[in-house]
Amino acid sequence: MSSETKPVLFHYSLSPYARRVSWYLTLRGIQYKQCLQPLIMPRPDLEALGVQYRRIPVLSIGKDVYCDTRLIIKKLEEQFPDGRLGATDGDGQALENLLETWSTDGGLFLNAVLLMPLDLPSLRDPAFVKDRSTFLTGLKWKIEDMPSLRGEAMVQVKRAFDFLESTLLADGRDWLRKTEKPTLADIHAIWLLDWVLDMGSLEDSIITEASHPKVFAWIARFRQALSHAKRRMEEMLVSGSEVLDALQHESFAQIDAEFDDSDPLGLEKGEEVLVWPTDSGSTHRDAGSLIGLNSKEIVLQRKTADNRFDIRIHFPRLNFKVVSAAHVQQPKLFPLPLTFIVTLTSQLSSCPALCPFHLAYLVSPSLVVVVVVVVVLIVVPLLPLVVARPVRPKQTYPIQQPANHRPPLADPLFAPPGAFFSLSSCFVVFAFFFLFFLFFLFFFFLFFRRLSTSSLQPQLAAPALTTRSLSLSLSLCLLSITVAASLPRLKR
Repeated sequence: MSSETKPVLFHYSLSPYARRVSWYLTLRGIQYKQCLQPLIMPRPDLEALGVQYRRIPVLSIGKDVYCDTRLIIKKLEEQFPDGRLGATDGDGQALENLLETWSTDGGLFLNAVLLMPLDLPSLRDPAFVKDRSTFLTGLKWKIEDMPSLRGEAMVQVKRAFDFLESTLLADGRDWLRKTEKPTLADIHAIWLLDWVLDMGSLEDSIITEASHPKVFAWIARFRQALSHAKRRMEEMLVSGSEVLDALQHESFAQIDAEFDDSDPLGLEKGEEVLVWPTDSGSTHRDAGSLIGLNSKEIVLQRKTADNRFDIRIHFPRLNFKVVSAAHVQQPKLFPLPLTFIVTLTSQLSSCPALCPFHLAYLVSPSLVVVVVVVVVLIVVPLLPLVVARPVRPKQTYPIQQPANHRPPLADPLFAPPGAFFSLSSCFVVFAFFFLFFLFFLFFFFLFFRRLSTSSLQPQLAAPALTTRSLSLSLSLCLLSITVAASLPRLKR
């Protein structure tokens, strides 16, 4: 990694989790670049890197990509050791870990979300509501339920203010670890409370500066320190394409990743695996070659979406699941081996003859998929009409016909009993349909591609598996209809 390499923070401005990382970088004075992302999926910039992880923020340092704020801050502490904000003693580190767990995993965030004002523009956006409705694992988030849950959520957030007011800040200290400036412990404890205050979510009669003077004074000091630190920072906004081009010439931030051969999961180094979070955003899974594994971290290596170069994706071990891709059950809706289709479509994606289609996909993937689906649904059922050859109905006795009479084409679906398809015609119908079917699968897998294109195993375990299965079923139905329409016409 070059000494001039600057971290790139992928985030959007409203993300409370991204505030933790941006605050940390600002207080440390670490210059970084920002690649702003959409509020909802999809996020093409991250997909271009080969990252399917759907939560924000994501941080890249060289060709290493770090997911989850807990791991991001930990890696920043390690790779930029001068002036770190974390504690070096055991007691201080324990306090930091407890505060991080309290604010991140203790349910406080979910209660803070329930306090979001209902007049926020994002909550009025159907696309945002739909995107977040399945974000939390095992829970269905409905905006109409928020008013009835607000009271209990307010109680839990008030308990957080009470806790800090009566314990860590009770003796009048400026910062939680009695330091001269804010530290990592302050960031872990304050980010969510500051977010709630910024939204104007708190009721004046319940949580006020009068009821919690020490907490409000602590938040004011933190904001002042942050404002002062921002004066030293240079705002650098970059696009996803600029990040991708720059990373091509970067090296890996970490030379080697630790691999624990005695890990209870029994996974092997170099094995193809799938990784996803278990607490939220678990519908998107990342695939790659496992090159690092210990009690704290999971490291995958894979290609970027355009196969230009390798990247490494890092995940914390806490609240993340890693499984062998070979153990992922494949759907049984498709009678042919699915790996064969994946192999074929992977090869087709790099075929020069299909380059125009690939370029069209890059420009407007939705339009390409719509066109292909229309072709499959409309053109394919009409193929029997195209390949039907003129046949004369069987005659059991001579019938005089006018001199200019020509026998009609046999209608494949409504043909008279004497008309029939030849076996060669049926074969042509089937061949045409199969080609269209493969063509459809190619674009379908290309559009929903969320896993590695350089390996075969993980493609079918992507989060769009249900949609793919439905599409495969639809294609099979069309195939069955065409074949069924052809078989009765075979001459016995």
